[in-house]
Amino acid sequence: MSSNQYILATRHSLIGFYREQLEKFLKLGLGKRTEFNVKITDVLIRSTRKRLVQLGGRDALKPDWGKVPKATNYSNSLSTLRVKEWRKKQKLKQLNKESK
Repeated sequence: MSSNQYILATRHSLIGFYREQLEKFLKLGLGKRTEFNVKITDVLIRSTRKRLVQLGGRDALKPDWGKVPKATNYSNSLSTLRVKEWRKKQKLKQLNKESK
């Protein structure tokens, strides 16, 4: 296997590969040719989309597929509230020790 070939071992990597190909096909446009002299046709684009949906469902076609959503508010998460409570208790214990 040459160094420039992809190793497509997981479904995630396969989806990424097909997404890249679809993006390239759409960017070049119908009737154009890829670097491997493959003519871009409607059938090629449709079959690439179909394979994407087979691998990852309709979500694989979305532009934000595979991205981890940003947490919007950490301060209200349960674990953060637990840490805040623990720190309050620790502070009270420390104050009680100092006052004795």
